[in-house]
Amino acid sequence: MSLSSRVFAILEDNTIVKLPNNRLSKLYKFDKNTSFSEFKNKKIKIAMFLIELKDRKPYNILEEFYHYYEFDKKGRLDENKFFEQMRLNLDSGVLMPCGEKGFDSNVIDGTSIFYKNRIEAQYQWFPSAILKNDMHVQIFK
Repeated sequence: MSLSSRVFAILEDNTIVKLPNNRLSKLYKFDKNTSFSEFKNKKIKIAMFLIELKDRKPYNILEEFYHYYEFDKKGRLDENKFFEQMRLNLDSGVLMPCGEKGFDSNVIDGTSIFYKNRIEAQYQWFPSAILKNDMHVQIFK
């Protein structure tokens, strides 16, 4: 078995648009020639799925991620917002609660909790059951 990904943009009217992996790769590299004109100056819901393939066909969804991406006036990924989001994701998962005494401390470091809450408030969204089902249908068709 092998792995693949599927990425969708969810438009304001809940239309599901499949985003090609090759364009996304260029978008993540901030290629100046790659843009999505329909996303100009918008905050777009992005759904990412890690898919297990069997005989080159989708077999199982392993992971699902739901984020907002902000696009600039040219339809390119807003670099500052993207890196802020990535920094928050790293900070929320990498920072380990640890007091002066180390892991045996009674001190609770709420930094990672604060970052996770900020990510959920600013950069994550959660689909309705109907929308989630519609995306799953797109993956397996």
